[in-house]
Amino acid sequence: MKRIFTHAAAVTGLAVVSYFIGCTDPPALNVLAPAGIIRGTVFYSGPQPCTENKHIIGTANMLLFDTRLLPPPDGLGVRSSRIMTVSGDVLFHDIASSVYHDPSGARYCPPAGVAPVSASAPFELGPVDPGKYQMRAFYDYNNDFHPLFKFANLPTLGDIAGGAIQNTTEVLLGGRVKYSTLTVGMESAAEVNSKADPEPGKRCSGTRSDGPPVCIPASGFVLQNVSITLGLPLPTQRPYFSVSSVDFAKDKDGNRPAQEVSPSLISVPADFHVADAAPFTVQDSLPVLTLRSGVRDEERAAAMAAPFYAGVDNPGVLLTMSNDSNRDGVISSADTIIGSTLARSMWPLISLSKLDMSDPYRRTVQDKPRVIASAITAYSADASEPGKLTNLIARTVLSPEARPFLTAVLRPTAICIPDAADANGPTTVVTPYEVDSTASQAKIISEYDKTLDDVATQLGRKRDGVRIVYACLPPANLSLNLIYPLTGQAWTLPNEMATCIGSEVASADGLRCGQRARLSSQGTLVQFAPATNSNYCRERVTALKDQGDGEGSPYANVAQRYRETCLTEAEKTKFDQGTLWDR
Repeated sequence: MKRIFTHAAAVTGLAVVSYFIGCTDPPALNVLAPAGIIRGTVFYSGPQPCTENKHIIGTANMLLFDTRLLPPPDGLGVRSSRIMTVSGDVLFHDIASSVYHDPSGARYCPPAGVAPVSASAPFELGPVDPGKYQMRAFYDYNNDFHPLFKFANLPTLGDIAGGAIQNTTEVLLGGRVKYSTLTVGMESAAEVNSKADPEPGKRCSGTRSDGPPVCIPASGFVLQNVSITLGLPLPTQRPYFSVSSVDFAKDKDGNRPAQEVSPSLISVPADFHVADAAPFTVQDSLPVLTLRSGVRDEERAAAMAAPFYAGVDNPGVLLTMSNDSNRDGVISSADTIIGSTLARSMWPLISLSKLDMSDPYRRTVQDKPRVIASAITAYSADASEPGKLTNLIARTVLSPEARPFLTAVLRPTAICIPDAADANGPTTVVTPYEVDSTASQAKIISEYDKTLDDVATQLGRKRDGVRIVYACLPPANLSLNLIYPLTGQAWTLPNEMATCIGSEVASADGLRCGQRARLSSQGTLVQFAPATNSNYCRERVTALKDQGDGEGSPYANVAQRYRETCLTEAEKTKFDQGTLWDR
């Protein structure tokens, strides 16, 4: 793999504030709000770095996350609060004379077996808002990281992972990483920004669901002596994938639409009705996606070339194993999929996130409200056969297994979160029908209380704030994300590989964007589409208006809860007009 951008180290993500004061104006006091700074040292222990053109390539990338918005699978964050880089030249400055450089300036990477090295360098990150954070980091060994692009915004095979870790010794021995909590400011139980505040100019984080507010005094705040450790070479590639085919669900009469190969759009109607919810046959009544490792065969060469340099060659396979879904640090029979006591959870985790309709390039996740969904990773002991949900019953797989294809069973359910940073806030689970369309009318959510428990546990939400609502799905274009929980590596469709951005002009045949290839397999989108029968959706709203939302709820009824937790302002207008689900 090669570098994507020559000056990657210049992208630090730090906010820069410039202002001008007229020559006759007196200096202003406290023009900028007080902020924090994090200072410390980044320590590297790993393979010798690569060199090119008399420079050490690669960067140490440090990403700061609010503890309320950690990245998946630990939380619901979609972006870091801050990011900074330390270049390879700076990090390895003290040992630069002992690092080999090719006389011609060509890239040189040391072969396997060369003795590892240690290096360190100071860093300073700021300005930082008051709050509690985790610092996650990795050394971009091949210099192919860029935070602005989905195809290059996470570590790849061979990068050196780490962060501000509180159990470094355990991690080096194979234990699970525990990140330190970095508090920028001082916790204060006093009223935030009150007129009685004894320290004017103090800046506070506001109410937090994980403890008292954190405040920075008017003079600022410096968090010193933070240690960032980089010492875990990533043994896995990002889970590059494309959708090979989709089998649409059978209807109540047992009819199934024809399989669609290499779909660009997977539509699920807002009033999707599960035909048969029985555990051993439900898979036939749900959309089933076949996910292939990497890209289509005819796209592989372009994916591995500039500007993508995607690792879709060997080991371009998808890995699967049992998932610690209840987050207790142990794989056991308790690690089941949401709402089931029998079916074990497997990774990669498959999540869907509603995209912001104002982004024409379909890269930005909608912030408020967050609307998410999921698919179940089905399992097959034989890599040549499709996965089945029935194979998840009493199944434990303790070591990663490679698969050229994975089977993903899409759940026709949305989870609406008006504010992902507020763990104590409401969480609304939406599914169109309470029972299936068989004569027995089996419940679609058979384990009601366990579903509430699992949603709260796996999403880090307050259990009392979770409610299941039987209503039509909110309209959404959704990205499809595969996540490896152990490494945090992920891959997302759609991504920029399939989209012409900015000044890039699409070729007449659709195969290029300007001077680079366009990979259509990377543009697949999932959609909660208009209803097959919008009258049913309106009838459900009427029924929800007659239902109270429970003691202490801020919503007058369940219909209002749906409106406020699932819809944007524009969608609320259509909801009020009764046209939200119309074609």
